[in-house]
Amino acid sequence: MSLSSAIDKLKSSKMFKNKKVVYAFVISLLVVAAAICLSSFSNKQVKQNKTTEQSEAAAVSSLTLQYSKEVSSSLQNLLMSVDGLSNVKVVVIVESSPKIEYLFTGAEQNQTVVYDKQSSVSRPAVVRELLPKINGILIVARGANNVSLKNKLMIAISATYGVDISRIDILEGK
Repeated sequence: MSLSSAIDKLKSSKMFKNKKVVYAFVISLLVVAAAICLSSFSNKQVKQNKTTEQSEAAAVSSLTLQYSKEVSSSLQNLLMSVDGLSNVKVVVIVESSPKIEYLFTGAEQNQTVVYDKQSSVSRPAVVRELLPKINGILIVARGANNVSLKNKLMIAISATYGVDISRIDILEGK
């Protein structure tokens, strides 16, 4: 059966002689076509958003790890210069990832990120960067069993890094 013969049969049927039925049928077809198009667009947008979110999460995780290692290394180097301590190892645990606030322009609904084009690579303009909160510090060092030294270190570390003394642990090492 050809397409033209199928159309002729539809034209001759009693159901399509009423204009209201024809209009309702055409509108129904348009609604179904629109739903299919929107569904396809929505799925592509969701996939793009998921890919972007995964990339951002990996970058943030990398920044968090990097920050934790930098603070650990800095504190370890500082403690190595303390008289009475040797073989120092430090672990710093951070509570969250760094938060970066970008510069936006436009109304709330249509905001766009402003890019800094001064360098050879265009990057978003950063308004401010908030470093992660340090959640805890573990120090293992030879000589850490000296109670007086341990107390002085805990007070100094607490004041320097803004960490409560109850979140700092100093253990005697080998």
